[in-house]
Amino acid sequence: MTEYNLQYHPVADCLPLLQGEDFGQLVEDIREHGQREPIWIYESRILDGRNRYRACKELGIDPLTQIYEGDDPLAFVLSLNLHRRHLTSSQRAVLALRVEALEAERAKERMSLGGQGPQLIADLERGEARDKAAEKVGTNRQYVSDAKRIARDTPDLLPRIEDGTLSIPQAKKVAEYSEPTRAAILQSVVSNGGDLNSAIDEHVPTERRAEMAVHYSSDSPEWYTPPDIIERTIQALGGIDLDPCSNSREEPNVPAHRHFTIGDDGLLRPWKGTVYMNPPYGREIEAWVEKLCGEYEAGNVTEAVALVPARTDTKWFRRMRRYPRCFVHGRLAFSGHETSAPFPNAIIYLGDNLDRFVAAFGTLGDTYILL
Repeated sequence: MTEYNLQYHPVADCLPLLQGEDFGQLVEDIREHGQREPIWIYESRILDGRNRYRACKELGIDPLTQIYEGDDPLAFVLSLNLHRRHLTSSQRAVLALRVEALEAERAKERMSLGGQGPQLIADLERGEARDKAAEKVGTNRQYVSDAKRIARDTPDLLPRIEDGTLSIPQAKKVAEYSEPTRAAILQSVVSNGGDLNSAIDEHVPTERRAEMAVHYSSDSPEWYTPPDIIERTIQALGGIDLDPCSNSREEPNVPAHRHFTIGDDGLLRPWKGTVYMNPPYGREIEAWVEKLCGEYEAGNVTEAVALVPARTDTKWFRRMRRYPRCFVHGRLAFSGHETSAPFPNAIIYLGDNLDRFVAAFGTLGDTYILL
């Protein structure tokens, strides 16, 4: 007799339910080929396989089930789905967000039982739980923090990250607009095969795009690195091996040997050789600065130049205080922009050829080193 009264285990809620066409494809696959993977049961509840269970229910067939007898259901579900679903780092960040929430609930339960709940709650308050969740699913903490902010402020974008329509950086860009504009942009993205810039051009006035461009220097033509900065960087480094925040591989603004674009998840990729970095200027800049410093201090990056806003009061700017920097006189005029930037800039140098850096950038502004 077909059993359709199974409840979901809380761990199962870490993974999204398929909707619409995606669920329909699963139903048709099971109709044609049968249920090839079991529905895993733990404590008499569905641990993994909610979508397969729903499909079997719709088809009116007996679901194939198997009992999980281990002692770490969360690790088991993650191991199954991270391998099976081939998730991007942005999709993993949403998953990590749910893992963090689940761990918080488990911590509260342990506290009520007199267990280790207080320590876990303390970890949550310090952000350590987020680090652990990010590590478990193979993404970075900044992406998880961004996903949490998106879930709080623009929850309509979260499903589009889960289904792969948007990456985290793209979702943050879309989040700056009103809900009706976001809906129109997303509809165009789906219709145009994922071309976000074309969708924004279609639905956002030019004035509004120019206003927002400052937050997304890496993928916005209005804020490409000025040619003079590129020439000075080549002079300082002798050449650029990697631009991890490139606008394009086909028509890159920076003449590097390798380019990571917004879709490449450069924060998760290894960096090597000489690097020029003009990161996004929004909240995510901290993650990019930490990545650059970490790769240099590990010996993977041999030399680097970073063009950043001179926000001396920020934690990420202080992270680079040991490295020489040039505070640019006046305001830079970014390529393709009629007016100068509304903020001061600094050029940060990571490397041992200080004389070459000063020769390249010394006439651009005042250069300082930490004594």
